Amino acid sequence: MKKYLCFVPLVVLFCFTIACQDRAAMTELRQFKAQNALETQNIELIRKLLGEISNRNAAVFNELYAPDYKYYFPSVTQTPFSREEEAAQVKAFFSAFPDLTNKIVDIFAVKDRVIVRVVVSGTHQAEFEGIPATGKKAS
Repeated sequence: MKKYLCFVPLVVLFCFTIACQDRAAMTELRQFKAQNALETQNIELIRKLLGEISNRNAAVFNELYAPDYKYYFPSVTQTPFSREEEAAQVKAFFSAFPDLTNKIVDIFAVKDRVIVRVVVSGTHQAEFEGIPATGKKAS
C-alpha cells in the first residue's frame, strides 16, 4: 500500500506537468495562428492594391492608405508624396502607358511587413515626365 501512496503523487505531478506544457503549446499555437492570419490579411491587401492599380482605379489609395500616408520616391523628389500625389503619379503612368500591368512574381509576409516583387510593364504611348512616346514596351 505504501508503494501506491508514493506512486500517486508522482502520477499527479506528471499529469500537472503535461497539462502545463499543453497549455503553453496551445498558447503558442494560438499566437502562431493569429500571426498567420495577420500576414495573410496583409498579403491580400497588397494583392488588392496592385490589382486595383492594374484596373486603373487610382481611388484605391484613399481606400487603403491612411490619411497621413507618405511615399518616399527619392529619384523623383526629395519631398514625400501624399496619397493624393501618389494617385496623381499613377494616373500619369496610366496616360503614358495605357496597357500598364502589375504582375506579382513573389509575395510573402513576415510579421507586419509584406515583401513583394512586381514586374510592371506597359507600352510607352504618350509623353511621360518630358519623355516623348516611343511606342516601345517597357518592363
